[in-house]
This record gives sequence, C-alpha cells and structure tokens, in this order.
Amino acid sequence: MNKKQAKKKKKAPKISPEEQLAILQQEAETKWNAEQVALVEKNNLELKEYNQRRVVLVETNKFFRKLEKTAAETYRQVSKSQEWDHYLSCKKIPDPANPADLRDFLYQWNYELEQQKKNFVSWTLDVNERTWLTQDDTDPNKTWQCLFDENKDVGSSLLPGIRNALHILALIEDSALKSFSQKEVVKVRDEIRVKIAQVLDEITMRVGGNIWRDMIPIDPIRAEFMFTSDIINFYLWSFQHVPLPPEYNYLVKVIEMKSLSIKFQKPPSFDLKNCSMRGMWTQFDHFSDLDPSFRCPISEPIPDLIASQEMEWADRNLLRAQKLQEMKSAREHYEVEQKKKELEELEAAKAGSAKNAPKTLGGKKPTKKKKKSKSKDKAEVKPLEAPPPVITENTTVDIDDLYVLQEQQNYERKMEQIGPNSLNVGTNYINLRQHVINGGIFSIQRFEKLPQPSELRGDFIYTTFSDDLKLTENKFTCESDIDLIVLNIKLPEQYFWWHSPVVCFWEDWTESTEFSSLSEELQNFHLNFDNIMEEKSKQLFSAPKQQKQMLKPTIISDFPITDIPMDVKIHFLIKDHILPRLPQRFKFYAEMHKQFSIIQGLFVRDQRLKIEEKLNDLLNVTFQKMKAAGQSIEEYEQIFRVPSLSDIPAGKESMASLDGSLVSSEIQTPVTSMLEELVEAQYAPAYLFPPCRKIPFLIIAEKQQSEPSDLELDGMMQDILESVLSDDDFSSEAVYKLFSTFIKFLDRLRELEQPVFPDVIEQEEPEADTEVALRNKSRVISRDSKHHHSSWTDIRGTRTSRRLSSFSVTGAPRPQSRNSVKLARKKRKRRKSTIEACASDASTDEEREPKEVDPMELKKIAHPPGRWTTGSIHKQEYDPDCRTVTIWTEKLGTFGFAMRRYYNLPFRGWDMRRIGKLSDLTTCLTLDCVGLQFSINVTKSGYTVKFGAAPQDITAPTKELSLEELAKYLTKVNLNIFPDVDAPFYVTEMTTPKHESMEIHTLKCMAAFCLTHNFTNCFWNKYAPFREALFQSRQVIEGCPEQTFGTVMVNPLKAAVVTVEELCSPLDEVILGYHPTPENQAYYPDVYSLLKGNLEEPSRKLFMKTPPMLQWNVAQILQRLRLLSYS
Repeated sequence: MNKKQAKKKKKAPKISPEEQLAILQQEAETKWNAEQVALVEKNNLELKEYNQRRVVLVETNKFFRKLEKTAAETYRQVSKSQEWDHYLSCKKIPDPANPADLRDFLYQWNYELEQQKKNFVSWTLDVNERTWLTQDDTDPNKTWQCLFDENKDVGSSLLPGIRNALHILALIEDSALKSFSQKEVVKVRDEIRVKIAQVLDEITMRVGGNIWRDMIPIDPIRAEFMFTSDIINFYLWSFQHVPLPPEYNYLVKVIEMKSLSIKFQKPPSFDLKNCSMRGMWTQFDHFSDLDPSFRCPISEPIPDLIASQEMEWADRNLLRAQKLQEMKSAREHYEVEQKKKELEELEAAKAGSAKNAPKTLGGKKPTKKKKKSKSKDKAEVKPLEAPPPVITENTTVDIDDLYVLQEQQNYERKMEQIGPNSLNVGTNYINLRQHVINGGIFSIQRFEKLPQPSELRGDFIYTTFSDDLKLTENKFTCESDIDLIVLNIKLPEQYFWWHSPVVCFWEDWTESTEFSSLSEELQNFHLNFDNIMEEKSKQLFSAPKQQKQMLKPTIISDFPITDIPMDVKIHFLIKDHILPRLPQRFKFYAEMHKQFSIIQGLFVRDQRLKIEEKLNDLLNVTFQKMKAAGQSIEEYEQIFRVPSLSDIPAGKESMASLDGSLVSSEIQTPVTSMLEELVEAQYAPAYLFPPCRKIPFLIIAEKQQSEPSDLELDGMMQDILESVLSDDDFSSEAVYKLFSTFIKFLDRLRELEQPVFPDVIEQEEPEADTEVALRNKSRVISRDSKHHHSSWTDIRGTRTSRRLSSFSVTGAPRPQSRNSVKLARKKRKRRKSTIEACASDASTDEEREPKEVDPMELKKIAHPPGRWTTGSIHKQEYDPDCRTVTIWTEKLGTFGFAMRRYYNLPFRGWDMRRIGKLSDLTTCLTLDCVGLQFSINVTKSGYTVKFGAAPQDITAPTKELSLEELAKYLTKVNLNIFPDVDAPFYVTEMTTPKHESMEIHTLKCMAAFCLTHNFTNCFWNKYAPFREALFQSRQVIEGCPEQTFGTVMVNPLKAAVVTVEELCSPLDEVILGYHPTPENQAYYPDVYSLLKGNLEEPSRKLFMKTPPMLQWNVAQILQRLRLLSYS
C-alpha cells in the first residue's frame, strides 16, 4: 500500500485568486523596478550625450560657416568680375526683375524689326542673267541662281533677335526661381514669347507670300522651303502658283518634311488647295510652364541638425510627460475601482450571511446547488491582470517608438500637401511633376495660301497687299477614325530617350471640355475679353467699381444727439461713419477760421499799402507848395512827421478834404471777401463722379417711430437752412434730435451730389405706353427735385457770424417759405404714388421678356491658358532601334513627347574619391543610374561631366560649368538626377526618404573629407528605416595600400562604425541589427567628429590643406543629389 501511495503523484496545493493576484503583482513590481533602473541609466546617458552634442556640433557648424563665408566672398568677386567684363563688352542686358528694362528691350527689338521690314528690298530686282558673260572677275554675279543661293537663308537676319530674346527669357526664369516674380514681369515675359511667335509668322508670310522667289520647286506643282538651326527647324510646303489638275488632292498623299524628319500622311478629306503646310521644331518650350502642374511646390526650409535636435529633445520631454500623465490617470482609476470593488464585496458578504442563516438551522446540505454554483463561478472567472504601476516623481518611461511613429506621421502629413492628389490633374491630362516634355516642341499647322505678287517685267514687281495682312490658320478635326492624320516623327538625337515617350497635344482652354460646358454668353465674354477691357478703358467717364465691404457691420442703438450714452465710442463713430459721409465741399470751423485769417491778413496789408501810397502823393504836393512859399525848417519837421492812423479823419467822406479819398468808399472787408469765395465755390464745377470713399456698413437699431421719407428729409433740410440763417444758434437741434436722422441727412447730401442731366422734354401722347409715361414722369421729377434742392445742397457744417443773415448775394436762390414746402410735399406724394403704380404694371411685362446679359457684369473665370493632354492622340507606336514615333491623331497643332521625370532614380550605386595627383585637387563622383553610368569631376572652380556607356552618343561639354548650368544641361538631355521635394511620389522602387536634417548635415561632413576619404554606397541603406542611413568609408593615403571599407551608421543623435546583419524579419519587412566595431568606441555626435577623430597624420595634413571652395562645391552637389535617400 505504501508503494502504491508513493507511486501516486502529489497534488499541487490549490492557490486562491487572491494569492495569484499577489504573486502577479510581485512579479510586475520586480519587472517594473528593473525597467526603471535601466531607463534611469538610459536617460542619464541620453542627457550626457545631449550635452556633448551641443558642444561638438557647435564646432562642426563653425566649420560650415567658414566654408559659407569663403564661398560668398568668392561668388562676390566672380560676380564683380563678370559685371566688369559685361561693362567692357558694351552689351546692355536688361535686369530680368525690372519690367521697365524688359519693356525697353522689347521696344528696341520691335523697332529693329520694323526697320528691317521697311528697308527690305526684293533681291529679284537685281537679277541680271547677262552678268556671267563678262570676263571681269570683279563684277558680281547677279544671276538668279547666284542671288537665290545668297538669300535663301531667310531666317538668318531674324535669328539673332530670337537668340537674344531667349537669353532674356532664361534670365527671367532664373530670377523667378530665386524670388517671387512680379505680375508685370510675367506679363512682359508673355509679350516677348508672343513676339517670338510673330517673328516666326513673319518668316512664314515672307516665304509663303513669294513662292516663286523663296521656295524650292519639288515638281511642276509643288514647292518647299527649309530653314535649320540649333534652336529652330522650319519647313513650309505649298502648291506653286500655277493651275492645278483636277486630281491634285489625290496626287499628294504624303508630305515629307525633311528638315524635321517628319512624314505627314494626310487623310482623304484633308484638302490642300489654296493652303500651305508649316512644320516647325523649336528647342525652347514656352507651353509647359503655363500648365498648372509644372511648378515644383514650395517646401519648408530644412533646419540644421542642432535646431532639429533641440526640437526633438523638447518633443521627447513633452511626450514623456504626457505618457506619465496617462499612466498616473490609469493608476488613479484603478485605485478607485478597487475601492468600489471592496465595498461591493463587503455589502455582498453581509447580504449573503443574512440569507444563509435559516438554511443552516434546518440541517439540509444543498450539495448539487453548490456544484452548480461552482460551475457558474468557474465560467465567470476572468484572467488576472497586473495592476498599473505606481507613478512617482522619479518614474520614467521609454517613448522612443512613440516619438518615431509621431515623426513619421508628421512627415507623411506634410508630404500629402504637395503630392499628386493636391494637383487635381484630370483624366487624359499630363502631370508635369511626374513627366517632363523632352526633345523640344513640334508644331504642324495648315494656313490659308497668301496672295502672290505679279511680275510685270524683270525689274518691276507689283503687289496689292494690305499692311495688316495676317496668317489665317485653317484648322482640321477628324470626324471618324478613317480620317485620322498619321505622323511619323524621328526623335532628335541630342537627347536621351530611355523608354517609349508619351505623345501629348497642347490643348488651349478654349478647346477644352470646361470651356464648352460654359454658357454661350460666358464663352463670348472670354473670347472677347481683351476687346471688352480695351473698350472699357477707353470710356471717358468710367467710374471704378466700389470694392465689396468685407468687414462686419457696426450695430449700435439709436440715441439723442444732445444726450450721448457713455457706452458709445464717439471717437470711432465720428472717424468711421460720420467723416466718410460728409459732402465733398464740406469745411470745418478750423478750416474756415484759417481761411478767414489769411484773407484778413491780406486785407490789412493791401489797406496799409494803399494808405501809404495815397499819403506819399498828398505830402509830396504839400511839400512843393511849402517850398515855393519859403517856410522854415521847423515848420517842415512838424508838417512832415511820420503819419499815423489818427491823422486819417473818421467818416465815409472824410478823405475828400485831402483832394481825394485814401480808400474807396465801398471798402472790401474780409467777411465780404470770404463770402464771395464761398459763393463762387458753390457754383464751381465739381467732379462728375466724386471720389468714392469706403463707408463702413452701419446698422442703427432705431426706436419704434415712423421712419422719415425722402420728402420729409427735404422739408427738414429746408428748416435747417432757415435755422442757420436765423439768430438762434441752437435752433437746428430742434429739427433733428436722433442720431439716425442725422446719418440720413448726411446720406441724402451724398446722394444729391450725383449729377442729374436734363433730358429733352417730349410731348406726351394720349395713348402713350406705360413705359413712356414712366420715363417722362421720372424726368419731370428729376428736374423738379434738382431745382428744389439747389437752395440747400450747399449748406456748410460751420456757422458764420450773424452778419450772414444781413448779407445777400446777387444771383443766389433764396430760401422758400414753409407754405411752399408743404405744397411741394403734397405734389411729390402724388407723383410717387403714380410712379409706383406704373412701375408695378411695367414689371410684369419686363419679366415676360428675356433679359440680355451685359458683358460688363460677367466675371472672368480663373483658368490656365492650356494643358498637355493625350485626348487627341488615338494611337501611338515606338521603334526603339530607329527612335521613331508613329502617331494617329485627330487634330493638327503642337505636339510634345513626355518622358518620366525620375526614370534614372534611384541610383544603383555611387562612389566618391579623389582622382589624379594631390596637386590636381579634384574629386570624382561616379553615379550608376538606370541605363547610364557617368562621372562628375568637381574642382574648386566648377564641374565637368563625362558619360560612360550610353545608349546614345552624346558629347558632354568640356568646359567647367556651375552647378546651375550643370543641372540645366543634364535636364536638357533628359538626365534628371536632381530630385525635387515631391520626388518620392514619382520615383519607383524607393522607400521612405531619410531624415532631412540628418542627411544634409551628413553630406556636408562627407564633402569636408572629399580628398582624404573614399565614400561609396552600402547595400543595406535602402532597407534602413527613416532615421538611419548607411554608407561605406575608408581613408585614402598616397603611397599606402588601400584599406578595407568600414560601414558607417548615422542617425540624428550619433554616428558610429558598425557591422550590419539582418535580424529575423517578416516577409514584407527587413529588420537590421548593428554591432559597433570596435565595441567600446567613443561617442561621436556626427560624421564630422567621427572621421576627424580617426584621421591618420598624412590625412590630417591633407585635410588642413583642402581648398574650402572644393569642399563647398562637393557639398552643394551632394545636397542636390540626396545620395542617402535615393540609393
């Protein structure tokens, strides 16, 4: 029995839920305490590294500022030297940011073209077929063929002007990239582009208008003209000026434009009679930048690494505080729930003991019920969870993952604002942020044949062409798929064609579906918008429209003028609402007093001068009489003392005793002078349309009373006039008592300033139409109102002295009596009722008739001039061997070939090291792109590019270029390796770009060691997360074997040499692990301190001798390439 019992397994002791919870809490506390110890050590280390970064990065930034100052000084010297060379060359190039200079250039170019056109003489007048018979070699050969060969290049005289204009446009584009271009500059730019198109049309008119002179015959009925250059290829085809056979349209099926490498296959319905075909290729593209999706979106400036780290440190502390607050709230909530649970258990225990007491006394044992209750309890048992930890002042948490997630979300949110969804590119339209128009622009058009001159004899040409003769385009649109136009175009060889191009057609806004969906009135308005604006500008009295008041209205309650409430801001009320409503000729008391003082001073001066003049004349006569009588000197002195005003007798006729009056009897006093000026000002001509003032909207909450009508206001105004002329200074306050009435008076005065033109009075017929009656009555009313208000519309807001009442001005209307005012009110009430009745009858007739839309009331819809679209292209085929594109299109017009903008990104690999001898001071940057491998040599003076194995033989320029010139050249040949801000949306096989501040800072650090180190890409970099970047580095010492590469890992907080391995990762993600090499290496905040701390002595000396401009140039191109993000 003992053996059997020993074989039996011992049952584990049962543990109550309370004991399990206690064990779980103890384990959680032990784990929490261990985590807190580790986190505290980590936080202390982060704080130590943070303080170290703030010191070390300052040294790195000082080095970068030194490079920036050296580059700025170098650029200043180069710019000064270029300005001096430009000054010595005597070539006046306009300022691209100054519209006045640009218009000056445009005017000079127009003048030169007009002079060339006026001075042009047909060379056929010099033709002499007998000149080849002479034996004198000095005589020029003037045969037709010789002169034709000399003058066949028609565009040679116009090409220099076009080149100069293109140079100016390039300067405007460069200035627009640096700063926001003005509207006037954009307007002049468009005018220059229009002028270039007009010059090309001028070539077409000169050649097309003289087929027999300038075009080369192909056969007896066809002729062609070709003109080629590096920027323009021109081809013109036409029937000769001869009678055509009946089957002319079937004889010509294909037009081969040799200078353009285009074969034009016309459909059967395409008629060429009395037409000419023009094909043109231009290297410049003046259409793409008009597309709304062309411009790169403006991004926020990238902060430097120090500022980025300071913001990161603050954000981390904020997140840590928020996380601790959440944990503290969770702990408080847990404690509250525990207290509630304990109270509920106590109450349940008390209630259960009271119910189970009588059952125990009976002695029954409810065993089955106990089993059921146990089973229910087991079903209701929940898994035990560890309680939230206790949060104290020393508690900390790890928020690394939370901060990285937040930073990634902020970056994605910022990029969404500049992504393709923000451009609203419709269907069949080209997104020029994803594609770029490559290889120039092709244009094929059909024009009406121009009239040809008549040749009467060899030395005389007779023409009847008008001066305003213009080209007329004869457009063609296919109606079915049978009539499609087929174009076979060979792509230019001086550009890279990586894949099949997308053929697109330039669609004007007037040809788009948006324009066709507008009403007919709007369409005509937009088509004739320039003419409408020109006519409107020529109107003699075109009053400018008042701008809509966007401010909120002011709402106040009405109040008596004699008792202004304290809560009313009277200063702002006067400034904003009373002063703008004052009449045009209103004058304040201060203005009147100043004017009166000036008049009074002039009056006193004039009177003094007149008195002195009269006294001098009188005294001179008296002196002569006394001298003749022989009086003594004492009598002379008493008589000829200095006169004063007391010597002038008083009285109107007192001056007559002195043989004449000193002053006229009707003396012009200052008061009379001022009153005369006021009367003259009242009847002086005023503005036909007074200057409009912006009167803010005022709402007055009036009290419940009858609102005064216009007729009552007129009567009140007459009462005000009478009160002004009376002796009572306060009588006018009895007329209007409320502020609302005063405002209505001011508004009424402003309305009466508008002119009322009298019309010719027509006799009313007994059976007149209601509209005629309404018109005549309105005329009578306007005349009456004008005549009635002439007496009080010139009231001034100032009060003169009471002498005004006794002064009368001849010709001035006198105030009317109160009885006449009452009669006028009754008459106007009757007329007003008749007018309202007529207007109600006439409104029904006007509603039935359709109203015409005034073109002045229509508004222009903001729209782009046009867009690149694929809607007109039905089919296209591409032959990569011959690089030819075959197009089936339904329209003739302008065609472009769109290529993927970032086809060559990301880089397959890159390498940067010095080449040649140390004295060459040259760094070579080798880039391995999709379809091409090339190198860029960087020196302290510029950049040179060399292409390796390329699908096309394109020779790169040998001269050194600036970074902007290099970017323009590579973009021109369709090698787009400089990504823009929105490039991540359009680069295939690319992960998230790297941290911007970290990458820019790291690339600058790599540029500083461009002669001492060899840098290359790392395979694991494309799998590294957003905040980490990897590259390989090694020192290059002259005369020593090359070292092995070491992998450098960089993040915004540190840089280290590591060994990379792939950890256990899911299928859709690669997780990397980094092992420092060596393990106990020092802490380096950035790549500059890492590389400089591990420099050997030869490399340290070479680093000190590296030219700052070389380091600057390398840093600039590395920042433009963004090698860490796009490799």
